[in-house]
Amino acid sequence: MQQENLIGTTMGQYQILDELGRGGMALVYKAWQPSLRRYVALKVLLPYLGNDPEFIQRFQQEAIVAANLSHPHIVTIYEVGQHEGHIFIAMEYVEGMSLEQLILDQGALPLERTTRILRQVAEALDYAHKRRFLHRDIKPANILLAEDDRVVITDFGIAKALEGSGATARLTSSGTVLGTPAYMSPEQIQGLAVDHRSDLYAFGIVAYEMLSGQVPFDGTTTALLYAQVNNPPPAITRFAPGLPPHVEWVISRMLAKQPSERFISASEFVEALLNGGNAAAAAPAYGATAVPRFPTPPPQSGTAVMPSGASLPQAAPPLPAQPYGYSATQAAPVAPGVPPQPYGPPAAIPSQGYGYPQQGYAPSASGWVAPVSEKKKRAVWPWLLGGTLVLAIVAAVAVLGYLFLFRQTPARLLEEGTTALTAQDYVAAQAAFESALEKEPGNSAAQRGLGWVYYQTGRYAEAMAAFGEAVKSDPTNLEGQEGLGRSAYAAERYEEALAPLQSWAAGATTNAEAQGMLGWTTYRLKRYDEAVQAFSRAVELAQTPAEYRGLGDSYRALGEHEAAAEAYQRWVELAPEDAEAQRTLGETLNVLQRYDEAVAAFTNGGPPRKMVPWLRTMTVSSLIAGT
Repeated sequence: MQQENLIGTTMGQYQILDELGRGGMALVYKAWQPSLRRYVALKVLLPYLGNDPEFIQRFQQEAIVAANLSHPHIVTIYEVGQHEGHIFIAMEYVEGMSLEQLILDQGALPLERTTRILRQVAEALDYAHKRRFLHRDIKPANILLAEDDRVVITDFGIAKALEGSGATARLTSSGTVLGTPAYMSPEQIQGLAVDHRSDLYAFGIVAYEMLSGQVPFDGTTTALLYAQVNNPPPAITRFAPGLPPHVEWVISRMLAKQPSERFISASEFVEALLNGGNAAAAAPAYGATAVPRFPTPPPQSGTAVMPSGASLPQAAPPLPAQPYGYSATQAAPVAPGVPPQPYGPPAAIPSQGYGYPQQGYAPSASGWVAPVSEKKKRAVWPWLLGGTLVLAIVAAVAVLGYLFLFRQTPARLLEEGTTALTAQDYVAAQAAFESALEKEPGNSAAQRGLGWVYYQTGRYAEAMAAFGEAVKSDPTNLEGQEGLGRSAYAAERYEEALAPLQSWAAGATTNAEAQGMLGWTTYRLKRYDEAVQAFSRAVELAQTPAEYRGLGDSYRALGEHEAAAEAYQRWVELAPEDAEAQRTLGETLNVLQRYDEAVAAFTNGGPPRKMVPWLRTMTVSSLIAGT
């Protein structure tokens, strides 16, 4: 359906000025919001999506969740609404370009700049994943760069809102895949359950493209989907031979077909790129199996499932898949210095194009024996039939054994609980973690998982009890300390929150959120000197409005108004649309008798929430300033 030209029209309170871009689901406009005197990015969904009530409901729910993701590297959502049949999202306008445009303009980027950008994306992804929220469409077009390389991720929630709605069928029937094939994970393509590791796979594709100037898989949609599921990525050093040797296996591990073989978090991946691949693997969440240092070889059996409705491309079949870092004619790694793989290159064998031996051949110590004669085949077929029946019985027993034994092990239950928790299915997550605790009462990972279920559902006292048990079992685990501290803070039990948050902050010295949480807790306890120290560490690590506000509040409580004004000024600079920031700055400047600046701040603050005190302050300021 053709989208009407909306430039020059008004949608709600937004005056549409220009088109910024368009995609398969929406058009994005630059718009002006007169009430707050600011530019916004206005995403207007295509008309056919507005005809699906189920989609509208899901979309609004997801947008509400996404709007509560408050992070300097996640685009701020101002409003989600409808106007004359159009569904729109008003969000932060970022002056700059997308990462997609940067790669198109400059090609492959240097490793230093790549990691600087990726680190900011990683912080945003880890923040969202910690809150059990997935993006589902990570790609360069959804990563925006301001002029100073400040990174902002956009489009959280849209892909998830589309899943399960009638709009999905219309998208796929019209040739638009739900997701972007070049960046989709194998499990997403196959319709399997996905968690944060699906986002990590897409993040790995983005890193590959930034460093090499191209995505690992290209071609028609069908060929792309097939390759994502079945083929190992080409060695990145083929396209960027100047990269350090460790980058090869770091990228390969992030693009592993099995989610369990990828890095645990986006930040761990970036640290591995930065530290020459020597970063120690973090403990998996909720007791999952540790990830090996080297990627597992790609499967050679050809048993991967094709996506529904897809068919094999008609072009010639791909060459036999080779282990990462090897070419068809080399036994040594392609790039000097690449860590040796735990397997060698395959011998040169007859092949049908997918790595299978030709029909009628069997391997032997000396190579390949002659084909079995037709006479021998006729003589042995009854035995083969009998063997097939035996194998079928054994396979059935194995499957039943898996369903009734392995499926109920604590490790399997932890995995099920983690997947359900990531999908925000809290009932299923609670059942899985409780079952794991029944089988292994002292399992601290299950206690932590149960704690997050209670925390996410607002049952803070129960969350404190669960995290408390986890900390008793494993006091060195920072996740347990974090959960206990967060739960106590949310329950407004600040004295009980202090000790675990101090442990978390001491063990996570580079985590701005940990320092900020400690700052707010000490502030609530009126330990303002400690609050200043904690907030000062937080703003050194991440320039966020909340931490500058906390720093300013702490200085003001100590009577240090000059320092408070400096902190509030940074708060205003980072959140210029925040009227409360302007008013708070104005009040502090008024105390300092900097009346002209105070009037300017009050003027920019917009309508006050508490009319009388604010107006009285502004009136006094104006009179003294002579305005």
